[in-house]
Amino acid sequence: MPYVVRKIPFENVQDTTGLEAAIAAGDFAADDIVALIGKVEGNGGVNDFSRVLADRVLRDFLVEHAGKTRAEALQVPIAWSGGCDGVISPHMTVFAKVDGPAEPADEKRLAVGFAVSEPIFPEEIGRLAGDKAVARLGPRKVATAQVPVIYDPRVAGGIVRHLAGAINGAAVARGTTFLKDKLGQAIFGEAITITDDPHRRRGLLKNLSKKRRIWANPQNESSQKEDST
Repeated sequence: MPYVVRKIPFENVQDTTGLEAAIAAGDFAADDIVALIGKVEGNGGVNDFSRVLADRVLRDFLVEHAGKTRAEALQVPIAWSGGCDGVISPHMTVFAKVDGPAEPADEKRLAVGFAVSEPIFPEEIGRLAGDKAVARLGPRKVATAQVPVIYDPRVAGGIVRHLAGAINGAAVARGTTFLKDKLGQAIFGEAITITDDPHRRRGLLKNLSKKRRIWANPQNESSQKEDST
């Protein structure tokens, strides 16, 4: 089944007139929207409420115009980013399926996967904050010594992110990675093991019975292929 991708501007986080116009023009149907990403006025600071408001407005739109229940609307992936203050116009990019067979093409196309993560409950966030607070109680100075270093998981994750950036294809092609002359060489000690496990809890493929890939060409024509996992 083919898919279309449409970028739609809006005047404010409650403005759905552009989305309604695209639906009225027959670009896609409201109940065929499968995912949405967008940019709003929020800057991540004091007015960051705009992302939350935009999310609520769009999910209300799906309930009213697509005939979805509230639970079904919550399962549509919607992601908002702030940072439009005086520079970028607020806009949304809509991914929607359309009728008709997918047309084969030789040109490169955009591959997009979409899914909704597991819910994060308030008690999970509170427990994490409590554990960190308790761990800071009763600190003491230790004597100078040679000892194994244990990194906090957040710090360890930062180290792995540096590695991921270093093995990025673009960095390798430009020769800007510190690993450019390390092909075939060990870069960590034998005690270090890095595992890429897609089955971890809250991983990208969690609770997906099928992996969906969407290709969209520059003319906004697209197609979908489903692979069993």
